[in-house]
Amino acid sequence: MRMGNYSIRFRTGMLLAAILLGFLGLYALTAQRDLAWQDSGVRQWRVLVGDYIGVDGTALSHPLYIGMARAFVYGCPLGSPLWRVNLFSGVGMALALVCLAVLVHRLTGSRRAAAGAAVLLGLAHMPWWLATVTEVYTWSLAGFLLELVLLQALLAAPCRRTLVMLALVSGLGVSIHDLALLALPVYLVVIVGLIRGGQLAWRALGWGALAYGVGSAPFLALVVQDVWVRQRLGAAIASALFGESFFRQVVGCGMNSWAVANAGLFLLNFASPCWLLALVGLRVARYRVAPAFRLALLALTVIHALFFMRYFVADQALFALPILGLLAIWAGLGFGWLVDGVWRRQVWYGLAVVALLLPPLLYWGAWRVVVAGELVPRRARALPFRDEARYWLLPWKHNEHSASAFAQEVFAQCGSNDVVYTDATVAGPLLVTRWMNSTGPSVPWVVTYYDRWNPEREAGHELMDRLTNRAFYVVSPVAGYMPAGLSTGAYAFVRTGVLYRVVARGTDIKR
Repeated sequence: MRMGNYSIRFRTGMLLAAILLGFLGLYALTAQRDLAWQDSGVRQWRVLVGDYIGVDGTALSHPLYIGMARAFVYGCPLGSPLWRVNLFSGVGMALALVCLAVLVHRLTGSRRAAAGAAVLLGLAHMPWWLATVTEVYTWSLAGFLLELVLLQALLAAPCRRTLVMLALVSGLGVSIHDLALLALPVYLVVIVGLIRGGQLAWRALGWGALAYGVGSAPFLALVVQDVWVRQRLGAAIASALFGESFFRQVVGCGMNSWAVANAGLFLLNFASPCWLLALVGLRVARYRVAPAFRLALLALTVIHALFFMRYFVADQALFALPILGLLAIWAGLGFGWLVDGVWRRQVWYGLAVVALLLPPLLYWGAWRVVVAGELVPRRARALPFRDEARYWLLPWKHNEHSASAFAQEVFAQCGSNDVVYTDATVAGPLLVTRWMNSTGPSVPWVVTYYDRWNPEREAGHELMDRLTNRAFYVVSPVAGYMPAGLSTGAYAFVRTGVLYRVVARGTDIKR
């Protein structure tokens, strides 16, 4: 009997190792090797220089993620620093898949079901996409799925040690991304229920609170610092929950012009028909999963689904990972039902092949259809070198170099006496390039929102002084992407290389 149990544990361990190494290899091969746009580019810079705070509010600081990524980038001997910081997201996603497989195996007792759920989630569009660029969401998902493993263990065999571990991981999750706060009410209800049922002592709640405080210490330290600087508790709490400018989006006020595009990207995650097994999982969970854990899982699914559906930010699709992770658990239960019968087991093999091969083909096909049909939504401005359809629809980023090409052109055409104003989308690649060339040839003065320069409030004569004494460039002469003072009609924009030079109308721009 012991040998039999050992053999089962060995085969399960080998499966988990295969999931970890297989997906880590996939993400390493397809990870971006270069500079990145938007938040990914800014996070590259923050990791490389060690900026644990940022300027967008405490909610977007992600201090534990920045620290772990720095340790990985400067501790890993392989590849370039930019490839390493992108690969770090793949490491987080691979660990998330291992946690998913552990949970599904515990719920179903089936290694095939665990493997099916891991493949389904690991090859889904947005998980794969986010595993190849510098983003925090894969590590947030890894923490969330580990919390669910511990929650299931706590309900199966209540004890103080498991409670403390759950609280610690939940606190660490908040220090990675405060999406972890969404699950906290469910955990508290479960813990209080166990205490009231006599399965845990009330003092266990105190130990859990202490462990949560330890895990969330990096985040709480920034909140305390913010209170000290602002001298206003309410403003500091708002920054911790909503960031500096995302209150309306977090509370679900209004939509934006990118809602349809984000919905399309979200639907692309379901390229595999195996996701239909989530419906089967919801049905069979009634007699295969302990009632308390099933109710907790349902509550978390509803909470995350509602949050995602009404979180109308420009990059809404990037916040899909928690709900996709939960749907993968339900699909894992469906896989477990599928492999129970002999005939259904044969269907499993067919679906496994479909789950492996179909998604990449459909991503590529969607890209070709969108390009051929000219279905790419029009942006207020076009980013140099970037193919929008290819950038968003293909999750593999190993051949994505548009941000690097743009940065090289900017630094080639501008000198040390020039000023280049950038918005948040293009700030990252220019900040990283400036940092990497800080000891090399002279570089232009890159002004971004990260320099805490407030262009909207800058007096007109100060702006004119900049334009008079230095060549002043913007990336896009479009309202919202340049200083508001330039939209008065008093200035002209002359295309120069990949930038637009700003001149007062009637001014000779010889240089």
